[in-house]
Amino acid sequence: MKDTALSGATLLEIEGLSKNFGGVRAVDELSFFVQQGLIKAIIGPNGAGKTTVFNLLSGLLEPTRGTKRFKGKSCDGLKPHEIAALSFKMSWWGDTPGRGESSSGLVWA
Repeated sequence: MKDTALSGATLLEIEGLSKNFGGVRAVDELSFFVQQGLIKAIIGPNGAGKTTVFNLLSGLLEPTRGTKRFKGKSCDGLKPHEIAALSFKMSWWGDTPGRGESSSGLVWA
């Protein structure tokens, strides 16, 4: 993946990430990168695969295919606690007032 750097080093690099559950493809060929100092968002309606993406990135789920790199090192096949040891963690926070929805995010240092 090519950096068009505005801020700094690439922290997270995702290439061709996919996840199938039986005949259902929840995530299809997702690719993106996050550079130090930048904020990225994953948005979409219910059922779009956002939580599946977070679970793939944090190691809670194994991808059907694709690669994950954090600070240039492969995270492929690592368990959640091993990914967390790299300072790459998932965080869940409160409900959206009046809507009963929760938000999640990935935090890294």
